[in-house]
Amino acid sequence: MKKISKRQFDFLEETLSEQVLSQTITEVEKTNVLESVEVRDSLNFIRVLVSIGGILIGLGFLTFIATNWNLFDRWVKLFIILGSLSVALGASYFTYEKNRFTSIALLYLSALIYGAGIFLIEQIFYINLDVPTGFLIWSVGTLLLSTIHKDIILYVAAHALAATYLLGSFDNFIFVQAIILLALLFATNRYFGYRRLLTFAGLLLLEAFILYTFAYFESDGLYVALVLFGLGAGLYYVAPVIPKLDVSPDMVSLVGLLTLSISGFVLTFPGIYSDAGLSATWISWVFAIGLLIYLLFLTSRRLVTPLLAIAAIITRYYFDTFYESIDRSLFFVLGGLMILAFGYYIETMRRKGFVDAKLEK
Repeated sequence: MKKISKRQFDFLEETLSEQVLSQTITEVEKTNVLESVEVRDSLNFIRVLVSIGGILIGLGFLTFIATNWNLFDRWVKLFIILGSLSVALGASYFTYEKNRFTSIALLYLSALIYGAGIFLIEQIFYINLDVPTGFLIWSVGTLLLSTIHKDIILYVAAHALAATYLLGSFDNFIFVQAIILLALLFATNRYFGYRRLLTFAGLLLLEAFILYTFAYFESDGLYVALVLFGLGAGLYYVAPVIPKLDVSPDMVSLVGLLTLSISGFVLTFPGIYSDAGLSATWISWVFAIGLLIYLLFLTSRRLVTPLLAIAAIITRYYFDTFYESIDRSLFFVLGGLMILAFGYYIETMRRKGFVDAKLEK
């Protein structure tokens, strides 16, 4: 069954009602069409409110425990952690039918208590557990919690915790654990219906793994940036030819644009070339000019991310060139005016239809 947003469902229902009135279709056909789609959950005020409330309760509870931590025996501490986690999970389970948003907020609270409990238990029993491994365990636990109600926020949080694990393990050989974790997260995409946001999060996690790989082997920053630039361009150009796969081509394209824009921005700095033993100044200038021409070409396709990258590069050269040569007050005034002008121009372009993709559920 295809999932659509509430706005799309309302539009579909209104259109079908008009078709029924004009006797183009029957009421039965309208009902059959509406029953063939499902309205996906959307972020609303109540959900945000109860989620914030649940997180604040968790933070307050953890703060209280931390303040009085030395007053408890270690087994009492363990009981407090496991007991509070059990209560939060149980309350989430029993409130789901009547108060769904409250139940989800309690599930978020459970994930928070679970993560804090990992590091607290490590301190209580003097377990030799490094911080990145703690994030690995937290990520897997959050992934399991996300499957209870197919909660996208928790699922994305599991990706973020997994990325933290990768980016915090540059000195450790974790390729086996990382590959298993990546495979687990990518495989569970099917369970969550291949949402567009998940394609975005999954690709960023894959790039975190690439960064870890280069960092572990102590590769020069130049080669890392060049590989990421090539990867970004590859993702952008491969996106249009993968519409039949269970991914979101526009998200693939967006990640590609972001990756090539950020890595391209890094490659405009002379230092990254000199660190690799190359003549820095002329190479960085040639690359910057070529990159600006390429980004202008992409902007002509009504894309906003290259426009942001152009603004960032021009601003970066302005700061490098004029910071020491003109009066400080004039420097900041002109810089502020330039950034405001970029902001106004980019917003105008967006109103005219310049957009890459929207991060919808």
